[in-house]
Amino acid sequence: MEMWEGDIPWIRIGTIFRYFDKINVAAIRLTATLKIGESIKVEGRNYSFFQIVDSMQMNNANVSEAHAGEDVGIRLVEKAKVGGEI
Repeated sequence: MEMWEGDIPWIRIGTIFRYFDKINVAAIRLTATLKIGESIKVEGRNYSFFQIVDSMQMNNANVSEAHAGEDVGIRLVEKAKVGGEI
């Protein structure tokens, strides 16, 4: 589903299904492709922020791109919760 933030269109590309609070890492199940360097919006009930994806892991290995149906870990710049949308 395409949404708008000001003049910038964005689409939901995944959901946080696990969150590691001590290291600020979200495990995300993707519904679309995500690449290093892309800007994402992380949004939940009580939070909303933007960040650039600067690192991403699958099965403890760094990857530069991940696709729909895959699970990735991303270090977030702010706190998030399970159920948050990317």
